[in-house]
Amino acid sequence: MKVGIDAISYAVPKLYMPFSGRWAERRADVFAQGDVEGLVAKVTSGIGMSQMAVPDAHEDIVTLAANAVRQLMERRGITLAEVSHVLFATEGGVDHSKSASAYVLGLLSDYFSADAGHIASVELKFACAASSYALEYAQSLIRSKMASRKYVIVVASDIARYELETAGEYTQGAGAIAMAICENPEIVEFDNGPMACASADERDFFRPLFRDFPTVDGKYSVEVYLNLVERAFSRFAQTHAEANKTSVRDILGQSGALLFHVPFPKMAEYIASRIILPHFQDVRAMTPEERVVAERDFRKSQTFLGIFAEKVEPSLAISRSIGNVYSGSLPLALASLLTQSTEQIKNLAGKRTVFLAYGSGATARVFGGKFTSSLAKSVLPLPLSQIERQPVSLEDYERLHAHSEVRTERNGDAMVTPLGLSVLKPRDEFVYLGMKALPVSELGLRLYKYQS
Repeated sequence: MKVGIDAISYAVPKLYMPFSGRWAERRADVFAQGDVEGLVAKVTSGIGMSQMAVPDAHEDIVTLAANAVRQLMERRGITLAEVSHVLFATEGGVDHSKSASAYVLGLLSDYFSADAGHIASVELKFACAASSYALEYAQSLIRSKMASRKYVIVVASDIARYELETAGEYTQGAGAIAMAICENPEIVEFDNGPMACASADERDFFRPLFRDFPTVDGKYSVEVYLNLVERAFSRFAQTHAEANKTSVRDILGQSGALLFHVPFPKMAEYIASRIILPHFQDVRAMTPEERVVAERDFRKSQTFLGIFAEKVEPSLAISRSIGNVYSGSLPLALASLLTQSTEQIKNLAGKRTVFLAYGSGATARVFGGKFTSSLAKSVLPLPLSQIERQPVSLEDYERLHAHSEVRTERNGDAMVTPLGLSVLKPRDEFVYLGMKALPVSELGLRLYKYQS
């Protein structure tokens, strides 16, 4: 049975903050001892980003997810009657109990004027690796015949927010990526076998229930990421090589793309050098310090630069302008790859790809697949250049970051609402209206609608 990704689409906020101009001028004293040009270079070259997506007051993970799924269904011509499950991957749920997928189903049912009562839905969490677990779940449902309809939809949606004037600020981002999973897919056929896994109970990144922002040990998180993904890739490569009577180096050579979780684009260089170097140099006797030096030198070599330019760089284009989307990061890499020119996409046909996921706390998942020969426009995502976006002022960005809401009362009903605080007027999109404050029986219930 051939199972995989039949179509993919994504939604991002319409606002973005450029890492130049006012932002750099205001943050230069904090991050670069007053050197504005140095700060711009640090962000654009040091972490690989030129701008970050900024959610407006009426946008949250539910609206982004619903917008991505709506676009996916409309472009592919999928009806709700054809959907068996909606699996919502996120590390930023909107409620401790109610699944964000329930809100999405409600919005889709209203928008399409169709019954969604037969659709099973659930929210999955393991930091940024949740989308990979959702893809595994989706495959299992289809292969086992547990899915009652043609499609299982996987949507990953997150908003990465860090405190202002901290190192995490310029790795923020937001977005949602939706994928339709089915038999005989049009984009990628997944390998029929278990995903490789490496897990550990780690403290590298977590967000306590009582905090609005995550607790992060950046340097340590990078170290855990590299170690766990390397272990998972080693297990994947060994299993694949044995099953196909080939070498691990052949796996890299035969792959048309290596797709990584990308908390920031520069991270892709670090992890790519970590898994590729051992196939060109014996690293077994190296100390951790020697390994770091060897990988740094390898990243400067023509061998690495050539491999990276061919197999990794095309998947980073969108994240350079969007930033970190947590659980959506790895799927966004695939979406970015598929927004290349028609000729470049044709060159992917029939080639293998390797997906390398990571989630803090921590887990790594590595799995493979093969691009099909039928990569039609109706199943591919739109280029970022075709999505309406505009820069946000520094003042509005900082106001939105404060996440303020206002209380309104009318006829004994009360809402805590972001309405009136948005920078842009919502148009042709799902919007967050706010939370109920009264009556007490509905305290905290979130309200959404489609704004034409």
